[in-house]
Amino acid sequence: MKRTLIVLMVLSLMLFSFSALAEAYTAQRAGDFEVKLGIDFGGDFDYGSDSYDVDMGYSLIGEYKYAYNQNINLGAGLNYQFDRDFDDTDGDFSFTTAYILGEYKVTDSPVYLIGHLGYGSLSVDSATFSGDESGGLYYAAGAGMILDNDYVAEVLYSRNNGEVNDEDVEYDKFTISFGIRY
Repeated sequence: MKRTLIVLMVLSLMLFSFSALAEAYTAQRAGDFEVKLGIDFGGDFDYGSDSYDVDMGYSLIGEYKYAYNQNINLGAGLNYQFDRDFDDTDGDFSFTTAYILGEYKVTDSPVYLIGHLGYGSLSVDSATFSGDESGGLYYAAGAGMILDNDYVAEVLYSRNNGEVNDEDVEYDKFTISFGIRY
């Protein structure tokens, strides 16, 4: 039931995002593509009641954003987290995430606030966590800055949820990313 509710919520948000994208297309507004490299500082991988420290990792991020109005941008993105190792046990894991995003631009400033909501697919390669694995809800919040109209820098706190062998998994991390806009 919990999984069905999450899937319905994500699908309804995606439907809203696609209708907003269609509105922007018909209004002939062009958007921006961004490609970013993120540095994911070591976080916590919670498995059931146990918590495991995670080494620093890297992410490759692609996003499309368009101006909904003067202060709000909407869009969608993909985030591939390269495999990252556990500190205290053998093995590694990664999430591949698809999400919708919203940005609020601070008036007369290159600074903006950002939020993500989506679904992350979990992949685990570890004897400790062997078995059935599935992804789950992903969300993030943070701030960014446009640098010289062609570059961006962002700081995000994010959480990926999933399951391994019917045990809940949560992965929290901080990310600093730098990218280029097209």
